Amino acid sequence: MNEPKNWIRSYYLELYQAAAWSFGAENTGNQIGLNVLIRNNALWSLKINSSYNFSSLNIRELRGGPALCIDPVYEGGFYLGSNMAKDLSATLSYQYSTLGMPHFRASMGMLSLTWLPVKRFKISGTASLHQRKYHQQYVSTIPWNASTEYVVGNIDRHTTTFSFRTELYLTPEMSIQYYGSPYFSVGQYDEFSRVNQSQARDIDDRLEHLDLVYDPEQDSYSYDYNSETFQFSNPDFSFMQFRSNLVFRWEYKLGSTLYFVWSHDRSGWEPEYNPIGDIAGNLFGVKGNHVFMIKANFWFSL
Repeated sequence: MNEPKNWIRSYYLELYQAAAWSFGAENTGNQIGLNVLIRNNALWSLKINSSYNFSSLNIRELRGGPALCIDPVYEGGFYLGSNMAKDLSATLSYQYSTLGMPHFRASMGMLSLTWLPVKRFKISGTASLHQRKYHQQYVSTIPWNASTEYVVGNIDRHTTTFSFRTELYLTPEMSIQYYGSPYFSVGQYDEFSRVNQSQARDIDDRLEHLDLVYDPEQDSYSYDYNSETFQFSNPDFSFMQFRSNLVFRWEYKLGSTLYFVWSHDRSGWEPEYNPIGDIAGNLFGVKGNHVFMIKANFWFSL
């Protein structure tokens, strides 16, 4: 009789607990999680992760202000990868997180491909989509006579990125490499609040909802508190960027290398929300920058 074939090459199961503190002895994280990794005989890998971060403090959210309490966060996702030793390989991953409330969720999907059509030529690309809805995204710091006001709001942010890379080896000592990456990120805000008690676990104590007045001419909001009027700019935004590098490398002598580099970038920003589909075609209409560099290394021994 033939023995049953074992399709699993290796696997592991990890259960962990982690905690973190700031230098000021503030408890900034308490997390438990579970990771499962399975690899088959064809060297394909599947990883599943799940974690829960208990209520903690974020010491950076308010940009130099007091630590802000973060509600409990659940995160889960998976990673699937083919045999990276093959001429054609790919990875697919997805991550999702939620606070268990309608005002917050985040998800990110990523696909990567690598292809070696010939031994000296390699092509790779990565595309990702990221969406985030968050109820206490930092908006503005407003100085006041007695204290400082911190304003947060609900954000709906969409980010799309793509990176493309090629490597051509003319000889073992001479190569040409190119990297290009367009990036788009847009965000829209609503439901603004002032931070009342930043470390309160109850969100109603932590944040105080604001009744705002919008000024279309200055594109700003204002509100009254303690007989004072505070104002901040509309935080909506649309951002796009393209970065690229072309590098010619020549090792003309053992240990001595010559580089010719062309670097190009262009970016555009608008203080208003526009869907990514509406601004994607405008990227290459933005004025860009070009930088040319030459670098030489020479190896000598004493």
